[in-house]
Amino acid sequence: EQPLASLIVGLSGVLAFGLHLAGQIRQIPVTGLAKDPLALFKSNKTAGLILVIGLMVQALVGWILSLGGLG
Repeated sequence: EQPLASLIVGLSGVLAFGLHLAGQIRQIPVTGLAKDPLALFKSNKTAGLILVIGLMVQALVGWILSLGGLG
């Protein structure tokens, strides 16, 4: 098992998603966000796409590690 590799992939996905959301928060007025907290996801299709890609990469790395690869 390579827990470090999966941890790095997971953290990089979270970091990319967090940075993306931070960029979106700056573009949405605070009052609008207070009225509709999900506006970040409604206004930007790529937010969901980033999450899906991150999960796919994590699953792929988990599968490779389960086969004994990368080590």
